[in-house]
Amino acid sequence: MLRPPEIVFLRIDGKPAPANYPVEIHNPKKPAKHLTIGWQVTGEKLNAESLPAPGTVSLSSASKRPTRLERSSAR
Repeated sequence: MLRPPEIVFLRIDGKPAPANYPVEIHNPKKPAKHLTIGWQVTGEKLNAESLPAPGTVSLSSASKRPTRLERSSAR
């Protein structure tokens, strides 16, 4: 029997991530802000993804992301 996936932790700027986390979107007239998102997941035959980018990530890591909106190429 496979061990089910489990989120060990999800952190934003080193603090536990709440269920809802409002973020001020980047204002072009101000310097961009960044968030550091850290995670660890466990389980068997498991892939972790960070969407929309970069896609597949390691099961335990952290990533610094800008708070900005980008226009979608899909219309």
